[in-house]
Amino acid sequence: MLERETTSMVKIEPFKYKEGAIPEGYICGKCGAKGCRLWRPYQTFLDGITLLCANCAEKDQKKELELEVDRDYITCDQIGWFVPAVPTEEGDTYWGYTSVPRGGCDWWDSLPIRPGQKPPKETLTPYMKREFLRLRSNYKFLQEVLGEFAAHARKRLAEGLPPEEIQINRAERFSK
Repeated sequence: MLERETTSMVKIEPFKYKEGAIPEGYICGKCGAKGCRLWRPYQTFLDGITLLCANCAEKDQKKELELEVDRDYITCDQIGWFVPAVPTEEGDTYWGYTSVPRGGCDWWDSLPIRPGQKPPKETLTPYMKREFLRLRSNYKFLQEVLGEFAAHARKRLAEGLPPEEIQINRAERFSK
């Protein structure tokens, strides 16, 4: 019978993404780094993972973290076969690479990329901070408009009527 190396299950304390706190136990399994983004092996059972900081993941994978321009934004979420270790708010597991909810993505993206670095928002120029706030405001506004449209459409459909043209035009205008 083959023996395999076992890793203790990585468990963290429950927390809320919106609070922005880093949960107790969210630590690099090699160097003990805290307060930064961590990565985990892709497609690996929870009982077999070790979370790694960018520095340790790069050494493990013999690859550097690459910033990639994807259309209009910059991504840096893969290091070889390591992907973001985004915990659930319950602290009992980590989201699958393509299943992370928006709040989890925002939480992870707000963390410093490497141990000892400042969070990304703190490194923005005043201009970029204004642009970030403007985009966030537009995003929230668009969510509200689409939410209103969905509620309107549901109400009209319940009455056996189609949504009104003015509501459709408004939703289309903001989707461009």
